[in-house]
Amino acid sequence: MRSEPVSKYKEVLEFCGKLVANIFSRKRKVATPKVNVRRMNAIRELNDHLKVFLDDREAWLDLSHLYLRERDYPNAADCIEKLIVIDPLNSLYLRRLADIRYSEGGVENVEQALSYFDQASKLNTTCVLSLIGIVKSCKDLLFHATENRRKELILSAKQAICQLEDIFDASDCPSDSLIRGVVEELSYTIQQFSRL
Repeated sequence: MRSEPVSKYKEVLEFCGKLVANIFSRKRKVATPKVNVRRMNAIRELNDHLKVFLDDREAWLDLSHLYLRERDYPNAADCIEKLIVIDPLNSLYLRRLADIRYSEGGVENVEQALSYFDQASKLNTTCVLSLIGIVKSCKDLLFHATENRRKELILSAKQAICQLEDIFDASDCPSDSLIRGVVEELSYTIQQFSRL
C-alpha cells in the first residue's frame, strides 16, 4: 500500500494478487487499472471479482459505469439488471436502467425505458428525473404510436407533468426554474400532440 502514492502500481497489483480471498484487496486490484485509465483491464478484473462476490453492489455499479464509458450499453444494462435482482425496490437502479435503455434508442428500448421510469416513479414519487423520463419517453413514442397507444402515452405524460408541477409548487429551491422550463416545454409538446 506504500507503493500507491508513488505510482508503483505494478507492485500494488502483485501484492493484491496474493490476497485472492480478501474482498478489499480484490477491489484495490480493480481500482488500480482505473487510476491508470486502463478501463479494459479494470473491466476484466471487476468481472473476475464478481464471479466470486456476486452480491457486491458497488462492484456492479462500477462495472456498469465502466461499460457506459466504453459505450457498451447492453453490458451496462446487464449490470444494472443484476442490481435490480439484488434489490428490486431500489428506484435508483430502475431509473439508471431506464436511462441506459433510453440512451440506446429505438422504439423497443424507449418502451422499456418508459416502463422502468414508471416503476421508479412509483417507488419514489418525488423523483423528478423519473417523471421527466416518463414525459420524454412518451414524447418520443408518440411518433410511432397507434391512435389508442397515443392516448395512453398522452395521459401518462400529463399525469407525470401534474406530479412535477406539484413537486415544484411545494419546493422553494431557486434552481428549480431551469427544470420548470424543461417541464413547461415538454408540457407544450404533449399538448400539441393531444390536439392532433
